[in-house]
Amino acid sequence: MKKLLNFGIICIGILTTIPTFAQIKNSEENTVLNLYNASANSFEFSGGETSVQVRVATIPTFRNPVKDMDRISSIKYHRIFLKAGITNTKKFIDIDKFDFKENNGLAFGLIYKYSFDDIFLKENGDTYNMKTVEAGINYSYDKFKFYNSDTENISTETPGNLSLNAGLNQYFFKLNRNFIWAFALNATYNIRTYNKGKLINFAELDNGTVFNNNILAIKNFSGKTGNLIDDASSGEISLSIPLIPEYDIMNVPIIVPVPHIGYEFFSYEKPKMTAGLAIGFLAKNLFSEASPNDKFNQQLTRKFNNPSFLNIGIDWSVQDGISSKPNYFITGGIKF
Repeated sequence: MKKLLNFGIICIGILTTIPTFAQIKNSEENTVLNLYNASANSFEFSGGETSVQVRVATIPTFRNPVKDMDRISSIKYHRIFLKAGITNTKKFIDIDKFDFKENNGLAFGLIYKYSFDDIFLKENGDTYNMKTVEAGINYSYDKFKFYNSDTENISTETPGNLSLNAGLNQYFFKLNRNFIWAFALNATYNIRTYNKGKLINFAELDNGTVFNNNILAIKNFSGKTGNLIDDASSGEISLSIPLIPEYDIMNVPIIVPVPHIGYEFFSYEKPKMTAGLAIGFLAKNLFSEASPNDKFNQQLTRKFNNPSFLNIGIDWSVQDGISSKPNYFITGGIKF
């Protein structure tokens, strides 16, 4: 019954956030690209956090697009979103293990987005350069059992994370080009956090433990151990340049290459550089074909489609002069 209830909560979260958005993260789970339009609520489902963003306020900011063609290129919006979610310290969501007393924390956020929906084309088919802006403040805490090797005691820890986030997408495209390219900049500053990446899993031995030569087999890990630093700070900044083709072949995904580079800094260790390439697959064009719009006296318009998105990525990182092996991963967003 508990498993079915937890599964139902996740399904409700998905259904109440239509449509979603296209997002790419690197192997460090840092966002390097966010594609969203003016109406996008969102649902994020990953090992570290399951959360929803729901729009709560909208302020349109546009002048008459027909009488003011030299100064306007789209209908633009300022929008406010509230975020709520559940945190999880495992690498994957285990519905059986949803337990706020032992395993799961909470996440909250307030997010501002400046974005556009309909795009107006000039007579020669060109558009102005478009941009979207995102900024927010987020608080979350994890919950896990912690083994202190000095005292040999096991306690329940709830280290928190308070962060500021910002993102900018600048789009460049024309009606008759074969592609759109964008300049995407994302940054996060964790005002207070903990050294999550430096802790390791521990397990308490029980009757299900099996020893075989040098192999130890155990079903589940119990918690974290190591040198817990819960008053740390950190941050990251990333740049990506997605190249989005402007073609539409029936039943064939649109392939979007996204090269990206990122820099992370920490109060408790050396900084880290990450670079890689993501290959994204869009279910359909990011923007619709140009068509007359009776509302604006037959002026040609294009609409942000907000399509489903799947990404296969590879990246490498360098920290303190040591290079990592290639990291392979899959991320994405689904439109329902």
